[in-house]
Amino acid sequence: MKKNLYKFFVSSHWQRCKRLIFRTGLDQFSAMRNIAFSYPTPEYVNDNIILCEPYRFMYYPVFKAGNTTIRGLIMEAEHGVYIEDCVFHMDTNPHNLFTILTLQESLSIDYDDYFRFTFVRNPWDRLVSCYSNKIVGRKDSSVLWNYNYANLDQMSFEKFVRFVYGLPDQYADGHIKSQTDMFDPSKMDFIGRFENFSEDLACVIDRCGLKVDKDRICATKRMKSDHKPYTEYYTEKTKQLIEQRYQADVLAFNYRFGG
Repeated sequence: MKKNLYKFFVSSHWQRCKRLIFRTGLDQFSAMRNIAFSYPTPEYVNDNIILCEPYRFMYYPVFKAGNTTIRGLIMEAEHGVYIEDCVFHMDTNPHNLFTILTLQESLSIDYDDYFRFTFVRNPWDRLVSCYSNKIVGRKDSSVLWNYNYANLDQMSFEKFVRFVYGLPDQYADGHIKSQTDMFDPSKMDFIGRFENFSEDLACVIDRCGLKVDKDRICATKRMKSDHKPYTEYYTEKTKQLIEQRYQADVLAFNYRFGG
């Protein structure tokens, strides 16, 4: 434990932790303890890259950017029926349609002849979706489980923003990690947008040659949120914090607040 605390205090991560403690109102010792204990081991590593040999594609999942729907249509190609919110493991892959790779594995092997694709989302909108789906009304959450955050169901959006702002990508759950940290944009053949999900998904289905009901999927899977417009959640300050926190995403995919 002493070694972990020492690494924590001498790292540049301490500067962000001080901001986190101040801005979220967390008890100082509790915040230091939780982050110090989690410091050596990142909670989330992108080990969900889907390699599909028969269709010759690689899908790089980004949470809160249509990932559930895309996994479902891949399973439809395998089983002949759309499976909502499926889990990828050997029991759901009887014909060996796909292989699960880590990001490192996907970069270390020559897959140049595979169609590589992903989907991205406006960072401000993505965070509101995460908050609404993973935080609001929950006593616990996989997004923050590593930090033992008290009274999670009472966490305001502003406190959530400030918490996320103070958390570097290497210690963040996939739902709040920068999208550019989960794939190399320069390696992608196609980067679809959540904001144009139905049309871009149709392009992916055609390009991959997936044997699925494209018309049905694209007609029924137009992305609709069950919360108010994301712009209504932000103050000028929290808007700026998210722009800073996800600056790489904003620049890489030319996103802007309200656009």
